[in-house]
Amino acid sequence: MNVPAKLGYSLVFLFAVVVVLPTAIIFYAFVSVVTGFTGTYDETTKVECGVIFGAAVHSVSDPGPGILRRVEAGVRLYEKELLTRLIVTGGKGSETQESEAEVMQKVAIARGIPSDRIRMEPFSSSTWNNVRNSLPLLQKCTSIVAISDRYHLARIRLIGKRQGIELETFPADAPVGTKFEMMSVVRETIGYAYYLVKP
Repeated sequence: MNVPAKLGYSLVFLFAVVVVLPTAIIFYAFVSVVTGFTGTYDETTKVECGVIFGAAVHSVSDPGPGILRRVEAGVRLYEKELLTRLIVTGGKGSETQESEAEVMQKVAIARGIPSDRIRMEPFSSSTWNNVRNSLPLLQKCTSIVAISDRYHLARIRLIGKRQGIELETFPADAPVGTKFEMMSVVRETIGYAYYLVKP
């Protein structure tokens, strides 16, 4: 093979590695995030454990709208007798705040969930750690559904698979603003792509 031909093949290979492959991964991640909006749990069967993923706490202990949306979805499933137990997850945004899990527990109790039906994982600071740190609490769960905003569900499911656990997913009912959701989809696409290629 002559030198120009070798150079041409090398350039094609470089283009594929630098441009085509990353583009394909990002596109696949975006499609996965958007098609994951509806979740995989269809509310036709009972599930033993519902894992509610944390969101921002405002001030010291005020639940942000993400917490309210996600807890409300879990409460609704519990009230319909589709869930037996809730596991609330999420650590502190700062040393002066209560953990996301503590705030979610208070919201769930205020909505009528008995405290003995709620377990907390109050230490994690990422979705990866939400799943990892919740695993000990899920050991005796025969079935599990992960509850969060719809843009978050695909990454939760992927992270679960990467950690060896199959998670059904269920979206929070209340809509979020269009601009906020678009920004969240971009963030989740990047996160999903990262966990696709993460060793």
